[in-house]
Amino acid sequence: MTGTWLRGLLLPATVSEVRQALATARFVSGRQTAHGAARAAKDNLQLAADDPLARELNARLAAALSASDLFRTVAMPRVLVPFTFARYDPGMTYGDHVDLPVMGTSLGPVRTDLSLTIFLSDPSDYDGGELSIDVGHGLDGVPATTRIKGAAGDGYLYSAAHTHRVMPVSRGQRLVALTWAQSLVADAEEREILAALALTLGTLASEGVPEASLLPLRAIQNRLSRRWVR
Repeated sequence: MTGTWLRGLLLPATVSEVRQALATARFVSGRQTAHGAARAAKDNLQLAADDPLARELNARLAAALSASDLFRTVAMPRVLVPFTFARYDPGMTYGDHVDLPVMGTSLGPVRTDLSLTIFLSDPSDYDGGELSIDVGHGLDGVPATTRIKGAAGDGYLYSAAHTHRVMPVSRGQRLVALTWAQSLVADAEEREILAALALTLGTLASEGVPEASLLPLRAIQNRLSRRWVR
């Protein structure tokens, strides 16, 4: 999976309220939550995890995710890591890194199958700051990358196994909210097959295909879910 856009995940009013709350919040060095080599690559600021505002905003964004049919279909989430709210000022960046395979939470360890970035800044508010993700290699061995810069309120969901980076911000301020999901289906290919089936069934139903004709596909979907969901 190269990634899935969750366009308009947050309503404009929600984005505005979150940004207002973060404008006067206490941010600390993002290196405090980095591990190993990622500590040297990471240069950003994060809302302090023990700030009561973090819990309040986390609840709001988690509710928006739970209301997203596309997120539930593609991610099939079992549990989410609490959101991290990150800020990049001019000159800040996050070099090449891969996300931790397991993150600790108050609920215990969470396997990170998928990463999600929610953009809180409008793309015209800052230059640079693109999320750059390696999605494979060409025949010449050079990594193929995709660069992501969403509108305020958009989310981008992608495999946590990909090497990625945040390009340097040269103007303005980049605000994002980040979380990671442990899926009910650990294997990425199996998860993609189930998501593709669900999305195809939804499209066919919206086009008026009779339910009787869709039932055999739903039976296959259910059989695969019983086999792969853990």
